[in-house]
Amino acid sequence: KTLRLGLVDSAAAPMTTLVLLAKRPGPKSKTRLAVSLVPLLGPKAAQDFTTDFALSSLSDLLQRFSMDCDRRVLLYAPPTDVSREHLSSLLDALGVAKAWTLLPVLETPEGSSSSDLGAILMDAAKRCPSASAPNLIFIGMDSPTLPSKELTKAAQVCSTSSHAYICPAVDGGYVLLGLPADAKAEVAFADVSWSASDTCESQVDALARAGCKCEIGPTYADVDEAEDLRTIGQQLLRESVESHNIAPRVSALLNSLPESFLRHI
Repeated sequence: KTLRLGLVDSAAAPMTTLVLLAKRPGPKSKTRLAVSLVPLLGPKAAQDFTTDFALSSLSDLLQRFSMDCDRRVLLYAPPTDVSREHLSSLLDALGVAKAWTLLPVLETPEGSSSSDLGAILMDAAKRCPSASAPNLIFIGMDSPTLPSKELTKAAQVCSTSSHAYICPAVDGGYVLLGLPADAKAEVAFADVSWSASDTCESQVDALARAGCKCEIGPTYADVDEAEDLRTIGQQLLRESVESHNIAPRVSALLNSLPESFLRHI
């Protein structure tokens, strides 16, 4: 039986395409996390945990949002047949294969850096929406506690012409971006300071240049390094006590660690 937590009816997010940008889970899908875990777990265990975390976080998000928005796209990297086969199998295993459309990211030159993220998002803004769902919501796979209510809010904001919505990340990036259909993507994603402490601020500035008024939502944690696991773990513990756990796989993975682990991060 498929477990679905924290869902909202797609009618709450009309005319909207959800784009989940994800790397195929593996040791290289979250290199900063793997490196930061080496002193605590050792090289092999750090790589194994990183792979497990990436898979758990992505799985929780795919299942949680499988009924949100009119259209859902899993935009995957690297853009290879291996990635497509791996993620297609994952969607089948989760019971949500019919809910998501698989599309590869824009192929960039070998050895390219995060500066190409702007080009990837510009391309996604052209390829991902449909005529019936022209507004876009972008999320990543690193914020497993992002709630469905933020998708609903983003869809509501973006239903007004030239209005965008963004949820910052604790580290200065952002975990969600709602982009209205009339936004010029070639401007909205140009000259953004990617992977920086001011990425969110820089993105808001770019949206302004694109003619969009941007509403800023709550700040959420994402997981890039070992210390972020403690923040996510504490949040999931609070939610499991207060209501329900919206990221059961991530919770189970964190609970499998020694009790002292999160205290020592």
